[in-house]
Amino acid sequence: MSGLPQEEDSSAQLNQIKKEYNELREKYKDLQDARLKVRKLESSCKGMGSGLQGRLEQLQQHSNNVEVTEEGRQINLGIHEMHCTIPVAPNTLFLRMIIGDIPVILPNREDKVTYKQQYEKFKMVNVVLMLVLGVSGFIFSDFLWPTSLVHILSVWYYFTVTIRELILIHNGSRIKPWWLIHHYCSIAIAALLLMWPPGECYSMFRSQFLLFTCVLAMVMLIQFRYQRAKLYRQVAMGEKHHMTVSNHMKLSDIRFLLGGLVVVYLFQFYNGLFLLKLYTTTDCPHWQVLVLGVLFIVVASLNGSTLSNVIYGKSKKIMKKRLSESFKSF
Repeated sequence: MSGLPQEEDSSAQLNQIKKEYNELREKYKDLQDARLKVRKLESSCKGMGSGLQGRLEQLQQHSNNVEVTEEGRQINLGIHEMHCTIPVAPNTLFLRMIIGDIPVILPNREDKVTYKQQYEKFKMVNVVLMLVLGVSGFIFSDFLWPTSLVHILSVWYYFTVTIRELILIHNGSRIKPWWLIHHYCSIAIAALLLMWPPGECYSMFRSQFLLFTCVLAMVMLIQFRYQRAKLYRQVAMGEKHHMTVSNHMKLSDIRFLLGGLVVVYLFQFYNGLFLLKLYTTTDCPHWQVLVLGVLFIVVASLNGSTLSNVIYGKSKKIMKKRLSESFKSF
């Protein structure tokens, strides 16, 4: 008889659990319905936004009205802001190879801004460290460890920054495809330099590479600090989206940095020619030298081509705008 109250109490608890479980099932069903509704709304918003952007682009192409241009820019920023919170296409192949098909969409604006700031800080810290190690290579010229650390840091930097930029793209940053291709080539160059066995052949290129690393790091540091300060002003004034990264360049940026960029690109081209000559005219049996020479020339050529296209495109746009304003004055 003493066990009967306990059995009744257990039965009551079980009935309460079953009741709450049924409530949970109802809530879960509501959750599934809400998710389905959200996916439909996301698809609808994405389609409407893309359609509006297309119509707006056509309107701006056939209109020189300043109000249309300004209002169109604001509308585009608004649509872009909405699209940034909507899941996009599956992760790229490179990203899938690293993290799989895990969604990388950050849930809100604050998380996106924080992630972008961490990305910018990561670039700054690693470029400074690369410069320090490059200088250390000249100071401790009798040791190979500073140069080895530069190679290891380069592989780490370009590999990590590429992953971070792919995540930024999925969260609304407009990073040009060539920038990512450049990083893929840079990963290959850094890895091949790390694989190059030390010896007389390597020693002939070591000092030149350390000098190139210092020049590249200084130009990247100046470019990064200048563009980041300018980008913050543009975001604060509403001229740029908050997920824009600091590798986008205007003509005014190019004028400021043109000398440094030309030096770096010519240095890359010279590295390629030097390595090809080293491979063909000396007793240098390592295949890494040949591949490195080709990659340096490819990167230098495409960098130079991209810079020329940007200058031409921006100059053409400015001239068109000035001509339009001149006709209006008449």
